Amino acid sequence: MKKFFKNKFLLAVMAITVAVGGYIAYGAFKGSGATAPQYVTAKVARGTLVVAVTGSGQVTDSNQTNVQAQGSGNIAVIDVTNNQKVSAGQLLFQLDTTNDDRAVRNAQVSLQSAELQLQSLQTPATTSSLLQSQNSVAQAKQSFQSAQNNLVSDYGSAFTGISNTFLDMPTAMNGLNAILYGTAINKTQGDIDAYTNMLARYDQNAQDYNTSAATGYQTALTAYNQNLTDYKNTNIYASTSTVESLLAETYGTLRAISVANSNTKNLLDIVSNVLTQNAQKAPSQLAIDETNIQSYITTTNSHLATILQMQNSIASDKQAIASANL
Repeated sequence: MKKFFKNKFLLAVMAITVAVGGYIAYGAFKGSGATAPQYVTAKVARGTLVVAVTGSGQVTDSNQTNVQAQGSGNIAVIDVTNNQKVSAGQLLFQLDTTNDDRAVRNAQVSLQSAELQLQSLQTPATTSSLLQSQNSVAQAKQSFQSAQNNLVSDYGSAFTGISNTFLDMPTAMNGLNAILYGTAINKTQGDIDAYTNMLARYDQNAQDYNTSAATGYQTALTAYNQNLTDYKNTNIYASTSTVESLLAETYGTLRAISVANSNTKNLLDIVSNVLTQNAQKAPSQLAIDETNIQSYITTTNSHLATILQMQNSIASDKQAIASANL
């Protein structure tokens, strides 16, 4: 029983403590500055409401108009002043008519020229004018026929020139092959390599000269073999287009052979110069090869010039035919 009263006493103390703490917290919160909302009231009354309105825009004259001339140009004379009152039909300004006057004069000259041409056409032709016209026509026909004859002759000459080329080129191609791949210097290797070995001790570009000569020869040989086959399959009675095509192909082949000759001569010249500068004895074959390559160069260039001249002659004849046939 005594324990029961002791517990109740503790509960009462706790309740009082909670109540006191809550009161203190409320007082602190109320004193922190929080206030209740306040309202202002006024008596309703009648009065004038004042409203300001603002805006932007442009002010224009309701009876203003723009004055424009029917033509354009520079103003030469102004016959009115600023703010002057004018009436309908009154002269306001005058434009400069210099350009217009010039255009009228040019038109008049053109008209007169056209009238003279018309009179000339309407005038019966005189005997002298008829003769002149007839002579002109006859000369045109003669020029046309002459150009056609020349063209036929040039096609024949072109095929002959191609034939002559293939009479000489085998010798040049075989000789070029012998210079590069013969074994006259060293039986164990081609002469091109023998010459390269002579240079290698003195010139670090020796292999480049070798490659240039070998590549040039192989390119020329490929073009030559194809060209020779096409030539054998053609004759003098072939069509003009076939002859022109063969002529162009032959020109290209000769150009390739010319490059091969030049590259080979360059190799030989360098070998000769280097050996001389270094007091080395040159093989006897070098002098023979230098003589032969110069001969091949002369022959190739001669045929190259002939083929080019034939191409130009055919083109000139075609142009003459076109001009005479206008």
